[in-house]
Amino acid sequence: MATKRITSIDVANLAGVSVAAVSRAFTPGASIAPATKKRVLEAASTLGYQPNVIARSLNKRSSQLVGLLMSGWNNFGYVDVLRLLSERLEAHGYEVMLKSVLDREKIGEYVGQMLQYQVAALVVVSEVLPAAVAADCTLRGLPTVLVNRIGRGTGSCAVSVDGTNLGNSIADFLIERRHRRIALLRGRADIDYVDDVMNAIKERTATSGSCEVIADLDGVLGYEAGRRCISELFSRAETPDGVFCSYDHTAIGVMDGARIDLGLSIPEDLSVIGNGDRAPASWGAHELTTVGYPRDEVVEKAVHILLSRLEDPDLEPETALLKTDLVIRASTREKSV
Repeated sequence: MATKRITSIDVANLAGVSVAAVSRAFTPGASIAPATKKRVLEAASTLGYQPNVIARSLNKRSSQLVGLLMSGWNNFGYVDVLRLLSERLEAHGYEVMLKSVLDREKIGEYVGQMLQYQVAALVVVSEVLPAAVAADCTLRGLPTVLVNRIGRGTGSCAVSVDGTNLGNSIADFLIERRHRRIALLRGRADIDYVDDVMNAIKERTATSGSCEVIADLDGVLGYEAGRRCISELFSRAETPDGVFCSYDHTAIGVMDGARIDLGLSIPEDLSVIGNGDRAPASWGAHELTTVGYPRDEVVEKAVHILLSRLEDPDLEPETALLKTDLVIRASTREKSV
C-alpha cells in the first residue's frame, strides 16, 4: 500500500497553526514568531515532512535556484570553480542546479530546461550564450553571468582574465629571455579571451624587432595533442625556441615530446609556458612556468555581479577583466643579464 504523502496541511493541523505559518517557517528571512516556528519544525519532524521547493517556485514563478551551465570538464580547475560557486551562492541562500553542456549547439535548449524550474539567475562557465539566447534571458529579466568568457555583443555580464594584458606580459617575458621564434598552441579557436592573449603576443613580438610568432595553431588540446604537435613543429624548416599553450596539460605534452621524442633540453633548447597552474604544473618532473588562475577572485566577482542584478535587474551589463601573473618555474630560461 502506498504511504500517504505528508502535506503542509498535516503539519499545520498538528502544530495548531495556519498553512501560511508553515510556509513562513520554511522560508529564509520570513517574519514568524520564534515559538511558532519551533512548533512548526517540531511537527514537521514528527511527521517527516519536507517542503516541496520546486512546487513552491513554480507557483511563485521564482526560486532560490541558480542555474549553472558548465563545459570544459577536461579542465580540472573547473571543479574548484564549481565548488566555490556553490559555496558562495549557498552562503547567500541560493542553491545551484548544474547542467553539463554536452552539445554546444543545444545551449538554447539547456537554458530552456533551466527556465522550467524558474531559476532566479544563470551562470555559464566556459561557454558563450548565442546572442538570441542572451537576448531572451534579458527579456525575461534573468540575470546572467559568463565566467571565463567575455561574450562580446551578447549583452551578458562576464568575468574573465584580461587577455590583452596577459598576452603583453607573456610576450615581454619571452623577449627578455632572448627568445626569437614563438609557437602558440590553443584548443578551441572561438574562445574570446584566448584570442585576446594570442593577438597581444603577436602584436607585441611583431614590434619588438627581435622576436616573432612563427606558428599559431588551434585544435591542440591535451597531453597527447601537445606531444604530437611539438614533433610536427620540429619537422619544419623554422623551429620554435619558445612555446605558449592555452592549457597546462598541452604544455606538459609539449615538454615530454621535446625531451623524450626529440632529445631536446628544456629550457636550454625550448622554453614552455602553460596556462591555468593546474596541480601537475608544479610537480617535480615538470616544473612548468604557467599562468596563474585567480579562482577565488573570479568566483567572488561573478557572485557579486549576479547578486547585484538580482537586487536590481535594471543594472547595465558589466564585464570584469581580472589581472593575473605568470608562475615562473624551471621550464623557461632565466632573464638575460
